[in-house]
Amino acid sequence: MKMPDPIKFKEPERCDYVYIDENNKVHLMMPLVGGVEIGLDNTCQTGVELNSFFHGSTHEGVTRFSAQHHLAEYAKLLKADIQEIEKQRAISPLAFETQLRVKKERLKQVNQYIELITVLKKDYDTDKGIKSLQLLENTQGSYPPIPKEVSALVKSATNGFAVRLSPFDNDPLTLFKDPIFSVKRNISKWRRPDGRHHLGAIDINEGLGSRLRSTFYDAKTNTGSPILPPKTLKEKVIEDILAKANLPDDYLKEPDTRDERLTELKKIIQEELVKVNKDISVDKSTIGGMDIDASYLLDLACTVGEDDPLKEWIGGVIGAATSSEFWDLEEQKQSEAISVFYDGEGKEVNASNNDRMSVKVQFLLAEANIFCKLNKLSDANFGAFFDEEPHATNIAKNVKEGLGKGANIEKVIFDYINTYHAQLGLKNPLTEEQQKEITEQFTKNYNTIKDSPHFDEFFIADTSKKGTLFNHQNRISLSFLEFFQRQTKGKHPLGELEGHVEALHSGSTNNLSHKNEVGYEKLEQFKTEVVRLLAENKPKELIDYLTQQQTGSKAPNYSMLTLETQNYIAYNPNGKAILEALKESGGNPELEKLISPVHVNRENLANVVWSKVSSKPLFEVEVNRVASGLSATVANYERERSGRWFSGTKKETRDRQIEQLKGIAEELNKLAKEPDTAKKQDIVNSLVKSIMVLDKIDAEIGKEHNLFKSALQREVVGFKKQLQEMCQLENYAIKPTAKGRGFQQQLQEKYSINQDIKPLDLITTFAIEEQFKKIANQEVQKIVRGLPHHCHNDQTIEFFAQLTSEEASKVASYLMSEYRELTQSTDKQKLLTEEIPQAFKEINERLLSGFKQEGVIDAGVHEKLLALADKIPPELVTKKNLEKWSTTPEMLNDTQFGSLLKEAQSPPSVVATRDFRRSIDDITGRTNLDSTHTQTLNH
Repeated sequence: MKMPDPIKFKEPERCDYVYIDENNKVHLMMPLVGGVEIGLDNTCQTGVELNSFFHGSTHEGVTRFSAQHHLAEYAKLLKADIQEIEKQRAISPLAFETQLRVKKERLKQVNQYIELITVLKKDYDTDKGIKSLQLLENTQGSYPPIPKEVSALVKSATNGFAVRLSPFDNDPLTLFKDPIFSVKRNISKWRRPDGRHHLGAIDINEGLGSRLRSTFYDAKTNTGSPILPPKTLKEKVIEDILAKANLPDDYLKEPDTRDERLTELKKIIQEELVKVNKDISVDKSTIGGMDIDASYLLDLACTVGEDDPLKEWIGGVIGAATSSEFWDLEEQKQSEAISVFYDGEGKEVNASNNDRMSVKVQFLLAEANIFCKLNKLSDANFGAFFDEEPHATNIAKNVKEGLGKGANIEKVIFDYINTYHAQLGLKNPLTEEQQKEITEQFTKNYNTIKDSPHFDEFFIADTSKKGTLFNHQNRISLSFLEFFQRQTKGKHPLGELEGHVEALHSGSTNNLSHKNEVGYEKLEQFKTEVVRLLAENKPKELIDYLTQQQTGSKAPNYSMLTLETQNYIAYNPNGKAILEALKESGGNPELEKLISPVHVNRENLANVVWSKVSSKPLFEVEVNRVASGLSATVANYERERSGRWFSGTKKETRDRQIEQLKGIAEELNKLAKEPDTAKKQDIVNSLVKSIMVLDKIDAEIGKEHNLFKSALQREVVGFKKQLQEMCQLENYAIKPTAKGRGFQQQLQEKYSINQDIKPLDLITTFAIEEQFKKIANQEVQKIVRGLPHHCHNDQTIEFFAQLTSEEASKVASYLMSEYRELTQSTDKQKLLTEEIPQAFKEINERLLSGFKQEGVIDAGVHEKLLALADKIPPELVTKKNLEKWSTTPEMLNDTQFGSLLKEAQSPPSVVATRDFRRSIDDITGRTNLDSTHTQTLNH
C-alpha cells in the first residue's frame, strides 16, 4: 500500500505532430520531409513522412503510428487527467481550476482533429492522393507523387524551396515541382532509350553539371586536377596585408627611411592581426618585451636581412609579435570549419571524387540562389544562367584553378556571381557579410546531407522567416488545417479549430517548440514558491501568494494545492502563524480547510485507506451498468411473479429482498448520474454497503430448500461480483482467520453488530490494523500508532520496522514536529545523527527560553540544558521534568543525562499522548490552541 503521490498528470509535454501555442490553441503539424533546415528524405523517400502521418508505417522493424493514432492516445491521457482533477475537486471545489479548463479545451480540439482526418480520408480524397501514399509500404517499387494540394502549398511557400542538381548517375524520381534552382541533367540509366540501365546514365555533354565534371577530370586520359591544400591562417594573413599595403618589394630597403616606413607598415599589420585576435600587439616582442623596430628584427631577432622583400619583413614583425603556439591554436580553430571543397578530397580531383566536387559547386550556387530568393534580392533561377556557355565552362575553370592554388573556392564562386550579378537578377553584388552567411548555411547543410544516397533533389527551408513552412520536431512541416482547407476547398467547417491557421501564422516564430507547455512548469513554479516562502518564514506573504488570482484566470493560486503541498504547510513549524496570517487577511474558509492540520491529517488517512481498498479509479467504472442491470432484474422478476397464480411461501421475504435491491439500484443510479461531484468516501460506502446487502440476500436464498436453483440468486451473485471487482475487495490484504473468516465476512459481522457505522470506517479500521501488524516489535508498533496518519503508509511502516524502540521513539518525536516522508531512499544514519538532532535543538531552544523567562529554570540549568538540546525529545521538555532535573544540575552533562531521560521516558498514557501531541502542535504552530506551552506541558 503506497501513500498516494500528488496528482501526476499523464498528458505528455511532447506528442508527435502536436504543437500548442501560448493561447492554448492546438495545432496539428503535417510533416513534409524529415530534417530541420534541409530535407533528409529525397527522391523515392520524399513521401515517407506524409505516409506515416496519414497511415502509419513500418520500416526496418520500426513502427511509426499515424497522427490519428497519436491524437487518440493523447485524448485518452487528457481524459484521465480531467478525471483526476475532478476527484481532487471533491476535496476542494477550486482544485486545479485553470488546469481543468485548459485541458478540457485541448481535449475538444484534439477530438476535432480526429474527426477532420477521418472526414478528409473518407470524403475528400477524391484523387486518391492521400491513399496512394500507402504504396510506399509495398516492395514493388511504387513511388506515388506528393498529393496535389501539398505540392500547391509548397509552391506557395516563401520560406523554403526545392533545388534540383545534376549528379552523373541521376535518379529520375524527383517529386518536388518547380524547384528554385535547377540545371540540365543526364539521361538516367532508368530512362535510357535502349532500356539497358546496367550501362549507366547517358551524359548529355552540356550544362553546368556535365561541364564541371569534364573540366575537373578527363575520363579519356584518366587525368585529374591537382588540389593544393589551402594556405595556413598565417599565410593568408600575410597575403591580406600585402594586398592591403600594395607596396613594392624594396619598400624597406633604404636605411634612411626604414624606421619611418616600418612604423607605417606595422599599422597595417596591426589592423589585420586584430581580426585574428584582438589582444595582439606589434609594439613589443613576445620574448623579452622589446620594441619591435628595424634594429630588433635585423640585429637581435635576425629574422630579416636588409635586402629582403617586403613579405619577409611582414613575416618578421608577425613572428616577433606572436608565438608559434598561438598560430597552432588558431589553426586548430580554423580546422574545425574547414572548407567543404577541401574536406576529405585528397590531393586531386579524380574518378572517385569528380562527381562529388561537381555537386559541391552546384550546391553552393543553389544555396546562393535560395538566399537571394528568401531575401527578395532576385527571383532568377541561377541554374539556368550557369547552364549556358560560356558561364558553365568559365566557372568550372575558375574552380579548377582555385583548387590548384589552395584558394578560397567559396570566394572564387562569389566573385563570379558578383561579376554577373545583373544577369542573375541582382541589383548589387553580394556583400562580404552576405557571402559569409551563405557560406555558413552551405557548410551546415552540405555536412548534413553529405552521406545521402542521392544528390538529385533537396528541399531547403529557412524557418527563421515567416511563411508556409515550419520547423517542428525535426521535420519541415506544414499546417494540417491549411492543407485540409485546400483539399476540401473550404466546404467542411473546422468547428473548434476555426481561426487556428491565422493564429499559427501570426505566431512570433516558425521554429516551433518540440515540447508543449501544458502547465507542469506553472505547477512546479507554484510548489517552488510555496516552499521558498515556508523556508523564509513569511506567513503573510505565503497567504497573499496563495490567495492571489492566477494570471489569465479567476482561480486563486491555492487551487493548485496538492496533498503534498498541503502537507508542507500543515506540518510546517510555523503553521500556527500561517493560520493567524490567514485570519488577519480576512479569513478564507476554503483555504483554511485545505491547510488545516486536522483536515490534512484526515485526508492523509482517507488516501492511505483508499489506496488499499481500490486500485481502480472508481469514477471510470460503469456504475450505471450495474444499476441498470439491477433495475432490469427487479422489473423482470416482479413481472414474472405477477403472472403466477401462486406467489409461493416466501412472498414476504422476496418482497423485502426486492425492496432492498430497488434501494441499491436507486443509490447506484444516483452515483452514476453525478460521478464528478461524488466524494470517494461516499462511493466506497455506497458500493460496500450494496455488496453487504447483496451478500445477505445471497446467504438467505442459499439457506432455503428450493427444488430448483433460484434465478434471482444467480443475478444477485453476479451483481455482487461486479461490485466487488469495482472495489477490488478480493485483493484486500487481510488474511482469513483460523476459522476461515475472510475480510468480507469479518466486515459483514462488524456491520451486523452496528449498522450505523459506515463501511468505510470499518475498512479503515481493518486497513490501519493490517499496517501496524507489519511491525513485529510491539513497543515500536505502539509508538507508530500515535503518529499522524501520513506516517501509516507502506514506506514509513517499513522504515519503522527496522528500528529499535529507542530509535523509533526518537524518530516519532521528530515526526510530531516536522513533516517528513520516510522512504526507502531515506538515509537512516543521517536522519538519526544529523537531521533529528538539529530539529530537536531548534525546538528545544525555544521551549527552554520560554521556561527560563517564566522562572521554571534558572540561568545555570538553562545553559546546561542548551548544551544538551539536540539530544532531548521535545515532548520531555515539560515543567514537571525540568523541575526534577533542576534538583540534580550536576547530572546535566553528556555522561549522566541519559539516565534522567530513561526515567522520563516511561510509556505515556492515552491522555498524556493526546496532551503531548496537542502541545507539540502548539509549539510548532500547527494548531490554533489558546493555551500556552506552559499550560500544555506541565504534565
